[in-house]
Amino acid sequence: MIEIDEPLPRRNVCILWHLKSKRILCVTPFTSAALALMSSQMEMGFNLIPGGKPILHSKVRTADLLTLPPEELLSFLYHRQSGAVVKITKSRPPTEQQLKNSLLLTARVKNLQRVSRVITQSRMRVAHSEKYGELVDYMRREQALAFRKSGYNEEQVKDYLFVFQYAQVKKISSREAADEIIFHFGLFEAALWQTEEIKLKYFDLISNAATIEENNKIFQDFIREYYLNSHV
Repeated sequence: MIEIDEPLPRRNVCILWHLKSKRILCVTPFTSAALALMSSQMEMGFNLIPGGKPILHSKVRTADLLTLPPEELLSFLYHRQSGAVVKITKSRPPTEQQLKNSLLLTARVKNLQRVSRVITQSRMRVAHSEKYGELVDYMRREQALAFRKSGYNEEQVKDYLFVFQYAQVKKISSREAADEIIFHFGLFEAALWQTEEIKLKYFDLISNAATIEENNKIFQDFIREYYLNSHV
């Protein structure tokens, strides 16, 4: 699925916060990145909240947290029971460890998003559809398989409207249309399998990187493996 940029106030925001202090450690609009980070050993909570939600004791909204550096994020709390984000007005400064965790999580998010972007661009070379396009591609393939199973019975082709439509637009026979649909979907499945394997591997490595330096090195390893080993 392709992640589409939206104006900040409309975005949902994934918030990762320290369970004990309730301080917000990291924010991201990408749910996949946030869920990957939850596999780390940090004591964190996770929630998805509307970007337009006001922040208590502040003039900004939740989506504005996406623009703040880690040291400023720690000035906000998340209350799980009420679902409120609160700006700290008077409090002790964050600990060195909290700042270190926030910086590391932010670095991890950045590289997780970069990995996703590379994978998505590669997949778009074999599948140009967005949103409901994936569903249409799947339904068209299923109908093509069913039409092939019928023995390419031309009397039944209008029961498989996506195949019939494809043949009409391409000006080819229904049999050729079914075979072409199945062939192209097979290429897409192969590309998904290849890219998903390396995505899972590096999502796990980046999410558990112990330092920012290690995190950046892992991303460079991803680039090297992805391109030099012909995953694209």
